[in-house]
Amino acid sequence: MTRTPRQIVAEDPFWSVVRRRDPDLNIVVLPPAGPGPEDSGRPPQDAPAFAERCAASARGIWCRLLRLDDDADAAPARARWIPGPTRDSVRHEATLTAGVTGFFFSAAAVPAAVAHWQDQEDIMADTATKLRGADISGLPPALRATATRFLNTWGGFATSASTAAGTKAGQIEAAGARYIDTDYEVQTSYREKGTVVR
Repeated sequence: MTRTPRQIVAEDPFWSVVRRRDPDLNIVVLPPAGPGPEDSGRPPQDAPAFAERCAASARGIWCRLLRLDDDADAAPARARWIPGPTRDSVRHEATLTAGVTGFFFSAAAVPAAVAHWQDQEDIMADTATKLRGADISGLPPALRATATRFLNTWGGFATSASTAAGTKAGQIEAAGARYIDTDYEVQTSYREKGTVVR
């Protein structure tokens, strides 16, 4: 007997809970995808050699993304075989973590890192303004010139720190954009590709 979409949702351990918690939510149940082509039409390839080419390609992309001089600086790849688009093919998936000198890149952490440096930029800009605008009228006249030089000097340091923080925020944001663009490019390139291995 064919189950209705409502029955499928009611019996699903995840979506049934979602439905109970938010009954106004529209859940669309799509029909299963049809079978793909049986034959890829590609000649068989040697599995180890193909896997090494995939890993080398992934390391090369990481090196361009992270501007590394040598792919030896990239973290080791984690690889696995997954089903290909046809029954006679598989895909080789390689995952690299950008672990360079203890730094690990995470696209999800980019907005938080940018916000952190932008906060530092604002804090130091505000500090510079307060230093330069500090009231020295209560000091003896003989000390006011020295106090002014001191406040202006440290105000300059604070301005430089603010500028540096803003630059860092921009660099992280640009790196995050490059990461996303490269990831999208690679996924698009390999989405429909599979290979026959033996």
